[in-house]
Amino acid sequence: MTKIKNQEKWDLDKIYPSFHVWNQEYDYLKERIDKYKIYKNNVKDKLFESLTELIDLERIISKLYVYAKMNYDLDSLNEGNNELLNKINNLLDLFSSQTNFFELEVLKITDKDLNELYSKDSQLNEYEYLIEKIRAEKKHFLSEKEENILSLSSSIRDTNSKVFAKLNDTDCYFGMIDNQELTHGNYSNFIRHHDQNIRKKAFTLYHEYYQKIQNALSECLISEVKNNIFIANIRKYKDPLAMYLNADKVDPKIYTNLIKNVKKNIPLFNEYLNLKKDELGLKKLHMYDLYTPLNPSSTKEYTYEEAKYLVLESLKVMGDEYYNIAKGGLNDHWVDVYPSKGKTSGAYSFGHYETKPYILMNFNKTLNSVETLAHELGHSMHSYYSREYNPYHYSDYSIFVAEIASNTHELLLFDYLLKTSQDKNMKKTIIETILESFKGSIFRQTQFAEFEKELHDKEFNGEVLTNNKLLNIYAKINEDYYGKVVVQDELIKYEALRIPHFYSSFYVYKYALGLAVAYVFASRIINKEDKAVENYLNFLKSGSKKYPLEVLKDAGIDLVNQDIISEALVLFKNYIEEYKKLI
Repeated sequence: MTKIKNQEKWDLDKIYPSFHVWNQEYDYLKERIDKYKIYKNNVKDKLFESLTELIDLERIISKLYVYAKMNYDLDSLNEGNNELLNKINNLLDLFSSQTNFFELEVLKITDKDLNELYSKDSQLNEYEYLIEKIRAEKKHFLSEKEENILSLSSSIRDTNSKVFAKLNDTDCYFGMIDNQELTHGNYSNFIRHHDQNIRKKAFTLYHEYYQKIQNALSECLISEVKNNIFIANIRKYKDPLAMYLNADKVDPKIYTNLIKNVKKNIPLFNEYLNLKKDELGLKKLHMYDLYTPLNPSSTKEYTYEEAKYLVLESLKVMGDEYYNIAKGGLNDHWVDVYPSKGKTSGAYSFGHYETKPYILMNFNKTLNSVETLAHELGHSMHSYYSREYNPYHYSDYSIFVAEIASNTHELLLFDYLLKTSQDKNMKKTIIETILESFKGSIFRQTQFAEFEKELHDKEFNGEVLTNNKLLNIYAKINEDYYGKVVVQDELIKYEALRIPHFYSSFYVYKYALGLAVAYVFASRIINKEDKAVENYLNFLKSGSKKYPLEVLKDAGIDLVNQDIISEALVLFKNYIEEYKKLI
């Protein structure tokens, strides 16, 4: 067994040297949270004090949470780790209940009074954007009594997603394949199986379950749409789409342009699907063939040192400063590398303003693990720069842009591997991975975004949705994307009922735009375009002191006026051509 180097493990004692010190900070914070009530009904007169105290409380509680969560994720079997996580979760509930009056009182301040406060207290200028973000929803807020009623009804309005979760996770049974029960967990293995009969059986069993419960699930989904329309109407939004995009100040045209620009590139998508059909040697390509790998998984094994080397070499294009920060981090306890008993599965980037941007890995020597290291390091470099160049209250970044840096890193790694590998099969595998990411994140997520919009538009405009209408809408959109190449298997329409994101509306478009932006950033960097690296670094440094679209525009990505999707899909086309040359 390989001995794990000390630098390949987290150094959480740098956050708190012991559980005892953590508990001391916990007790101290709990007292301060209890005292915060002195600002209730007094926020306007004590705006600077109440805001800065709230920010500091949030800073400490998030640090306590990071330490507890990371210890738990290293060893969930440890009783002490469980106790810490339970304690901090309880304190988070207390924190929320004791401080939730702040935003409501900020919303009550008139514009005139707020301007006077800015004039009288120059210290508030630093927090103006933060305050304005809170007040951005002001015209859509109701009276305090009405807001309380809505808050009390939230658990009732969440019933749709809860029922879906029960039917989708708890109460489901799909059937057996080769004496093995088909589950959510192994469906991806079966649908990627080399035997088409196995793929077909998995697809059929999986979707027949949703066919059986179609009426219940369609009622949940239709009720979710109606609930969104109800909230949008009483809050005086133009429509549900405008309501969901408002928090990030995203113009609905960006959403509709995404759909328009992806759909005009469907012929290019079909070119890839035809390539897939030919490579698989199929006369007809079915919906259950879409996830079948064209190439066998690489059996090459990589040590962690080799993985670090490849990832770091791929980042040299970013310049010395970036390379050295990444190298220093990978050699200074940023990463907990290997699986161990009680350690959580998967991978993530995590941390706090006052800590390293830590990475959890379960490195298993595969090419996928190398890719995962690059991906998570992208997140951590984003966090590093965002924290380094911003005060705590602006050091986070929006979910809208959260996956851009990670995907940029992935493409930089793939580009490096393609340029340095002499193995044709390895190159085909890498290009296939890139092409599949376009298929899954740009085309498929945009297909989902179009379905969500059409459902809401029809109900909003007075058309009564039914189970059959819902399924037919999905089938028609699916045919638009795949119909010229892929056989439209009858059961595919029931996919409309099984996508969890449909029960938390208007989110999936972010995946499509995020990947497109990442690939445009990476392409410009790889091609050494003027200011490409500088613009990307400015993006990483921006934090949350501006809205996401402004942050991207400052970095040369104008989602309002540029067709970023088509620019990204030039890359898609180029990789299709590169793959064909290797056949």
